[in-house]
Amino acid sequence: MKMKRIATLFFLFCTTFLYSQVGSAKIDSLIKLTALKQSDTGLFTVYFKLMELHTDFNNIKAMEYARKTDSLSKLINQKEQFAKAKYALAISYYKLDDYNTGLNYFFEALSLADEIENKYIQHRIYNNIGNIYILMNQPQVSIDYFLKAAKVARDLDDKTAAAKYYVNIGTNYKRLGKKDLASEFYYKALKMFSDTKNKRGIMQAYINIATFYVNDSNLIDAEKYTISALKTAMEIKDNHSISLIYDNLGALAEINKRPLKAIAFNDSAYIYALKANSIRRLVNVYKNKSMLFAQVKKFELAFEFFSKYAHIADSLETADNQQRVSNAEQKYEFSQKEKEIEILKKDNEISDLQNSKNKFWIIILLLMVTLVGVISVMFFSRYRKKSKDNLLLIRQKEIIEEKQKEILDSIHYAKRIQDSLLTSEKYMLKELKKLKK
Repeated sequence: MKMKRIATLFFLFCTTFLYSQVGSAKIDSLIKLTALKQSDTGLFTVYFKLMELHTDFNNIKAMEYARKTDSLSKLINQKEQFAKAKYALAISYYKLDDYNTGLNYFFEALSLADEIENKYIQHRIYNNIGNIYILMNQPQVSIDYFLKAAKVARDLDDKTAAAKYYVNIGTNYKRLGKKDLASEFYYKALKMFSDTKNKRGIMQAYINIATFYVNDSNLIDAEKYTISALKTAMEIKDNHSISLIYDNLGALAEINKRPLKAIAFNDSAYIYALKANSIRRLVNVYKNKSMLFAQVKKFELAFEFFSKYAHIADSLETADNQQRVSNAEQKYEFSQKEKEIEILKKDNEISDLQNSKNKFWIIILLLMVTLVGVISVMFFSRYRKKSKDNLLLIRQKEIIEEKQKEILDSIHYAKRIQDSLLTSEKYMLKELKKLKK
């Protein structure tokens, strides 16, 4: 039971890395930037950062900013922005526990990142795909993606990112019961953190290695690496981590049957929990104090600290329940909005289809009107030409008739002259005959 408790304490500390949180001041300053006049690319960058900052504490807001990056990416029409927008949507769905949709968007983003050979986006996508497969209880698949993430990070000479991925790989191998591989990657992470002088990473690596030795029942090496982790935590003045590490040292002392030493470590854990102003740390400290005092038969003190533990634990449980209810409400509202958006999309698709049909018939009608117009123009042109031709024929006929009349008149005139000449000739012959007589 004691071994289980220390393993749990260590495991709580060695979960996957989170990116550093930024205060609300930075969020406020970024929101102010959105009101300023700037390029679509500049606004896209601001929305993308706001999405990242909201991811760990307001998933609904993160999704809003992800959608804004998606809309802007269509205006910018560049593959890098398309890839980042898909990544933003993927992260948002992943944090809202919609793993399948998240994976689909991650794979879309990965395809675009591959096209533009953006390795910075690639290794982040691989890492998040690995995280999703952990949550889907597929550790071996997650390892494959963490290995890809680590390779790309090494190509970029980003040893800090590669070391974090090695931590995740080691943790998954530990889950699969592959101790040698888990140890190998924990030590790889420690070396890379040491090379980059990343003290927080070094502290994390010491804790993970200590966890490995605890699970392997090697308490001497577990204590050695836990003390190394404590020294590093002291150097970076991380009071929360110092408190937790002291608690782990107390658990190790308890396993080694040194209850007074365990109580001393627990006292130190209490002091640093107060310095860290961490209520959740105090809850664990009070619980452990109660158990330790019970072991040395100081039942009054055990009861006192158990009462403190129970009081704060109840308050935290109430707060956690309220948070869970709030999260559930947010997710419900989000799912309703998603349904509304889906219905709106379908309505738009139907409307677009109807508009397409209407456009089709309008085009057909216009073509028919145009065709009728063309035919009408052709007929009208032919009619005008025919009319002109008819008028020309009529005029030609009139000219011919006039010429014919002139010719006939000339003929008639000539005939009259001829007839008159012929009449005179007869007269002359008649007169000649009379003279002969």
